[in-house]
Amino acid sequence: MYVGHLLRDVRVDGDAIYEPRTYVPPPSKRVEPLGSLFKWPISVFKADYRDIIRTNGLDAYFFVRFLRMMTKMFLPIWFFSWAVLMPIDAVNSRVGNADGLDKFTFGNIEPTLQKRYAAHIILVYFFTFWIFYNIRHEMKAFVLERQRFLLSREHSKTVQANTLLVTGIPSKYLSTEALYNTFNDLPGGVKKVWINRNLKDLPDIYDRRLSACNKLESAETSLLKTAAKIRLAAIKKAKKKGTAADLEAAQAMDSVSVPKEERPQHRLGWIPFVGEKVDTIDWCRSEIRVCTELLTEGRNIIDNDGLGVRDRSEDPVDKNSVEGEDEAQSETGDKKKSKPKSYPPISSAFITFNKQIAVHIAKQTLTHHEPYRMSNKYIEVAPEDVIWSNLSMNPYERKVRVAISWAATAGLIIFWAIPVAFVGIVSNVYGLCATTAWLAWLCTLPKVVVGIIAGILPPVLLAVLMMLLPIVLRLFARFEGVPKRNGLELSLMTRFFIFQVVHSFFVVTLSSGIIKALPDLIHNPTSVPSLLANNLPGASTFFLTYIVLQGLAGVAGGFLQIVPLIIYYVKLFILGSTPRSIYSIKFGLRSVDWGTTFPGVTLLVVIGTFFFPSLSCFG
Repeated sequence: MYVGHLLRDVRVDGDAIYEPRTYVPPPSKRVEPLGSLFKWPISVFKADYRDIIRTNGLDAYFFVRFLRMMTKMFLPIWFFSWAVLMPIDAVNSRVGNADGLDKFTFGNIEPTLQKRYAAHIILVYFFTFWIFYNIRHEMKAFVLERQRFLLSREHSKTVQANTLLVTGIPSKYLSTEALYNTFNDLPGGVKKVWINRNLKDLPDIYDRRLSACNKLESAETSLLKTAAKIRLAAIKKAKKKGTAADLEAAQAMDSVSVPKEERPQHRLGWIPFVGEKVDTIDWCRSEIRVCTELLTEGRNIIDNDGLGVRDRSEDPVDKNSVEGEDEAQSETGDKKKSKPKSYPPISSAFITFNKQIAVHIAKQTLTHHEPYRMSNKYIEVAPEDVIWSNLSMNPYERKVRVAISWAATAGLIIFWAIPVAFVGIVSNVYGLCATTAWLAWLCTLPKVVVGIIAGILPPVLLAVLMMLLPIVLRLFARFEGVPKRNGLELSLMTRFFIFQVVHSFFVVTLSSGIIKALPDLIHNPTSVPSLLANNLPGASTFFLTYIVLQGLAGVAGGFLQIVPLIIYYVKLFILGSTPRSIYSIKFGLRSVDWGTTFPGVTLLVVIGTFFFPSLSCFG
């Protein structure tokens, strides 16, 4: 925000990065600007965080509440731990060579002063009770806020609030009437039923048409630029001649004929510089016409196969008439069976109800007697939130996929140490070439090259690995078969959190304590518990610097937004070739990847909770 005001002052458009919600969303969801360069902290302090529900939704609101809960939870822990534990751990007590921050840890209490441990155990009980109280309070607030949002007048009337996604439907129930009869006894009854289809090549045809439309728009824009250049050239030529009539005629040109060789052209095929060269505008128009005809043909087949969408909101609830329709369908069943379906139904459907309460009852009701059949139901389904490729998955197949996905995640967590260890080996290139004969040639390289290999290459490799990790985990979560993108984010959140806790917390804590106590463990193996108890708190020094670094760097990076700013201008320069692309870049709101945002914060909470006698006063 600070940088946004600064960039605005130097005539750089920073609102698209730093204050997009002041002008991009509809007026009902916009926020007020934060003010001048020095007034924005006051505006943020005075702002009501509950207004985030209106402008950003529940996800962002509860993330802010989570941060507020952490602040509320750790402030008393910080005060009491600093006031009580720091003097108890540091005054007139020293174990080994404890110095600096190590003096204020649990392991700095001498064996002759074990009575001081009483303060630790008392505060542990106090802090644990305080943490559980805050968690219970926030869970209660979560339930109330969620119910209040779902029952609000603006939300409860939307189609999203009244639609249920059912997966794993047996073939017997894959018809509009069967699903209507199954759910119509719920309050308000069923309004519409959408049965999902195996559309085969229709999505690819749609993508072809969309790509052709974008290509046509880009070609038309390029043609207009060429025509404008020809017109300006004609005006300049008329000015040089000095004839007023020619100049007036050039300026009055309402149409320009662009030569055929200057019109936009491209080559067909996937291989560059190979293939037939065609006129882009003519080819795109022909491609759009062909794709539209194919899509229209496919829609007609779907509409006429007897399984299309039916609106039953205006039908009287008459079970006899429904049964009569079923009998009529059974009489003509043989005829329909003889007619092959080009786009057969898949085992999922969207069901819209007339009342919101029916959706929630249907989700919690046992629908089918067979295991896993019609058991996975999803509410609050928006079209842009659906992963359409996962709707046709058999429930038993999904169980197998879940097992494979989590097994792959566990394997990735276990074997992730191999590439990280390789990065660590590369960082010690001087010792590597001194101890390994076949790598001795590395020391013969110029010092600049060796310095780059040892100093710059390892952080870059580690950063690339950490960038690839969420991508791989997201692929595992998608392979699991989750049909909603928010469910995909939740699955990614769990996997990423487990990974960070294992590698960034447990491994570091145990390795730090074990390495420090390794000489004593070799000579006295029976003293493992006491040695680890004295040495593990020493790892809190590392985590203290980690929390400080994450806090300072994270806040600074959040305010600066340097990477989105650079990407924004790169997109404008490279992709901003048409009015539509420029509009989407300038007026498109960025989304938050909650699957990777939450784990980073919760890791800090885990570290602070585990080491709160040592860290809470600093973290």
